[in-house]
Amino acid sequence: MVSKKELRVGLAVFGNGNPKVEYFIQKIRRDCFTPVNEKYSSFEFPELIKDFSIAQKASDFFQQKMVDMLLLLQGTWTGSNPVVEVAEKVSVPIAYWAPEDPLGIAFSYIGNLVGLTQNAGVLSKLGIFAKLIYGKEDDPIQHEIFDKFAQVALAIKNLKRSRVGVIGMSGSPGMLDTEYHLLALKKVLGVEVFKIPFVDFIKRLNSVKDFEVKTAVDEDRLIKRIKVDPGSEYDSFRIYLALKKISDEFELNATAFRCWPELLENGINSPCLALSKMSDSGVVSACEGDLTGAVSMLLLNNLTGNPAYLGDILKVNKEKQEMYLFHCGAAARALAASTEEVSFRLHPEPATWKPGVTVDFTIKPGRVTFARIGEFCGNYRIIVYTGTATKSEDFVRGNAMTVKLDKDTDYVIKKIVEFGSEHHQIAVHGDVSQEVRDFAILTGLRLQEV
Repeated sequence: MVSKKELRVGLAVFGNGNPKVEYFIQKIRRDCFTPVNEKYSSFEFPELIKDFSIAQKASDFFQQKMVDMLLLLQGTWTGSNPVVEVAEKVSVPIAYWAPEDPLGIAFSYIGNLVGLTQNAGVLSKLGIFAKLIYGKEDDPIQHEIFDKFAQVALAIKNLKRSRVGVIGMSGSPGMLDTEYHLLALKKVLGVEVFKIPFVDFIKRLNSVKDFEVKTAVDEDRLIKRIKVDPGSEYDSFRIYLALKKISDEFELNATAFRCWPELLENGINSPCLALSKMSDSGVVSACEGDLTGAVSMLLLNNLTGNPAYLGDILKVNKEKQEMYLFHCGAAARALAASTEEVSFRLHPEPATWKPGVTVDFTIKPGRVTFARIGEFCGNYRIIVYTGTATKSEDFVRGNAMTVKLDKDTDYVIKKIVEFGSEHHQIAVHGDVSQEVRDFAILTGLRLQEV
């Protein structure tokens, strides 16, 4: 996961300069900013912003420091103009905090929540989103709100500099739902896409040396093997090494691999093991040429630090409010509850490709968030819903996942279809539904909540 120090945070305090509340300004500056300084690369504007001319200096300061987000403290009530100046000119995600007014005197000289409601309201009228925080400056809950929003800002920064490789064409035959508009995707998220012809993959595959394959196989001896012949295992690791060469050459953060039908036509094994190992190595990998699926996985990985899961909905149990998902066996091993549950097996479908090694296990229990980026009526949107993964039975080969949904199964299925969901559902452990909402607002993605 990318270090929090990669995020450049601008820090500033707004106030009217009344000496009666100087003690309060100093306290909130210390208690709000100290934890931020410890976690992030922070740049504090030293002056109290009490008028427009100081706000202009602050805007110049933050632009020179090339900050990725702002933490603005409303120290006392102030007019809106200084806040608008900084928000408009710096134009990055804003966390806007009104620490708790101690009150207890005949007249409040602080009134910072008044200032926040007024000025944040003005920002809203201008189409500028600010993440509101109001509560004690030393309250861990308020700092957690900031940290989660900072993770969204970091995810936006990371996606803007992400490089995703599409190996072969996008989408396997018949999968119209995974098509995408490349320039629109770049405009919204900044992701750079590299289209890598299948013939280039073949060249990398043929360039892998036998000793490289043997070394990779020997280094992966802890996994149970169930009826896996050495030839198939070596061929599967060869695919992994070819993808790794491509990833290293193009400096990719993610790949979308069109795994059929070209592999069968060229007598090449199914690539499930290779995609699993790529994801475990830090290069998010989606199958069936699903580019927007790979970008969705990359987003969720950035928000949580956890590997994301790609799966198809096979069945729902209306009585238990459960949804059953699966995919062939290409999930990151980190999604298993333990290494003891992971096994290598041969892909059971010989009609689609020459069977290669799959990485079989059920997905571990825990709270999960589903979030899927894709196109809808010419624009990009993100669908989000939540549930709890439970201990799953091996109801099918590959990577099975059982999820008890937070909402009625019929409702969830109807809504994701209404929203034009792609058939690959993308999930990650942890409840980051609020972070996904904030991400959608900040990037302009249409948010569709199930």
